[in-house]
Amino acid sequence: MSEHTEHRRFTRIPFDATTRLEQKGREWTVHLIDISFKGFLIESTELDDVDPIHPFEARIELSREATVRMKAELRHRKGTHLGFACEQIDMASMEHLRRVIELNLADSTKIERELHELIEV
Repeated sequence: MSEHTEHRRFTRIPFDATTRLEQKGREWTVHLIDISFKGFLIESTELDDVDPIHPFEARIELSREATVRMKAELRHRKGTHLGFACEQIDMASMEHLRRVIELNLADSTKIERELHELIEV
């Protein structure tokens, strides 16, 4: 895990949704602060002894019908704030995430630019 530097190319959307993280058979419910196409930021006081190398399974419940599921890697930690990078996401989850971002960004060209950048990365 390296020191966090500001190189963000993806818009963060402040979002509150029930979010669960799982790692090595352990599970935590955490507070989601924001989400983007490339990852998410949470707040938690319960993740002090996690393995920063081992990936997490994240479930972000947008509604009863829509859940974003992804494999995520812990990238940075500052106090109780932890930033995760999306390493793998299924198509249905990507569609749900795209819808959340579309509803929160007024500029549709920015969404297309970010999706193009995501594909190119």
